[in-house]
Amino acid sequence: MVLSHLFGDPKMKTAIFRTLCDRLTSLRLLNTRRAERSRCVFLKTYSPCRSEDSRLPWYVPLDIMVDDGSERVVYVCEPNMKMQGCQDAVLDALDTAFDALPAVGGYHAIPDLRDYVCERLMIPEPAFDDAVNRLLDRPNAVLSAGLGYEGITAQRKPLVRRRGDTQLHNLLRRVK
Repeated sequence: MVLSHLFGDPKMKTAIFRTLCDRLTSLRLLNTRRAERSRCVFLKTYSPCRSEDSRLPWYVPLDIMVDDGSERVVYVCEPNMKMQGCQDAVLDALDTAFDALPAVGGYHAIPDLRDYVCERLMIPEPAFDDAVNRLLDRPNAVLSAGLGYEGITAQRKPLVRRRGDTQLHNLLRRVK
């Protein structure tokens, strides 16, 4: 409604909306996932932030002053993926995703896994990437990454690993 009021042109509204979504995603305040229904593809947006306190250790309270002068608290999701417990939570959610999502040659598409795990744990997408990179770096391998050249787009971004040189991966499988 705000965009309609400020910008009458539908093309302008779409560009502004996408820009706002990109900025909110980079601030870790919004996730965008792909959803399919009846062979139609939609983009679903949701925030990993909460308005109520959570038992999960990765929510940080943020006090906000509202226009009427009152204070509100928003719980921002900031998991520390250096912590073993956070990595294990992501690994558990990945195990559930591996069972729920289709595989090709034992590998699953990282964008689909990212969508599934982020929505299940309500964590920002960059936190998922950080966790997977740390899980891949564990001395005893728990995950294996691969690359398929199909399906890499801005919306279906691959996992970026910077370990000396930059590597891109868009496939992942569980090593047991």
